[in-house]
Amino acid sequence: MKSKIILDEYGDKYWKLPNGKYHREDGPAVEDSIRKPWWVKGKMHREDGLAEEIWNGHKEWYINGLLHR
Repeated sequence: MKSKIILDEYGDKYWKLPNGKYHREDGPAVEDSIRKPWWVKGKMHREDGLAEEIWNGHKEWYINGLLHR
């Protein structure tokens, strides 16, 4: 699936599918000053590491949208 990158006025980057869901297979689907979550087809997902890291150091691991750690 091909996602489109959206760059907002603050320099934040978002990768989205035509249906509006976040999607990126080779990196986080959102890159902003607060967090960097990995999304695949609208679900938080990453098999080889953490799926979200927040500015305060909080980390979460997701597979197919389900928190597993």
